[in-house]
Amino acid sequence: MTVDPGSERGDVAVEAAIVAPVLLFLMFAGLLVAGRSIQARSQAESAAQEAARAASLQQTPGAAVAAGQEALVANVGDTVGMTCTAAIDAGDLSPGSVVEVEVSCDADLVAGRSHTFRARAIEVVDRFRQGETE
Repeated sequence: MTVDPGSERGDVAVEAAIVAPVLLFLMFAGLLVAGRSIQARSQAESAAQEAARAASLQQTPGAAVAAGQEALVANVGDTVGMTCTAAIDAGDLSPGSVVEVEVSCDADLVAGRSHTFRARAIEVVDRFRQGETE
């Protein structure tokens, strides 16, 4: 069997051997970014809900803000590569009013890229709280 010097036989295999690892790496990086994004978004939403719930159970607006901040730290505190802040509006905490929490989280995704995730939660102050009368 003789091979023609100008033959392109085997070129596809060589090209595939060069391109395949690059494509696999890009797919893997894309999956990492997507997974980290989903996890960070979920964490921000959970932190907002937990902070709103903790704040709505307090008796005073000051205590509500402090409890909301504590819940935020407890929910996100040990998550690597993620820092969150919360704006908590407790209003007057009268029964039937609402507590609003807006959380902003900066999350490191992959290779130094980061993204800010925002979540908002509203919790109604219980009408039948202990120590409260209508």
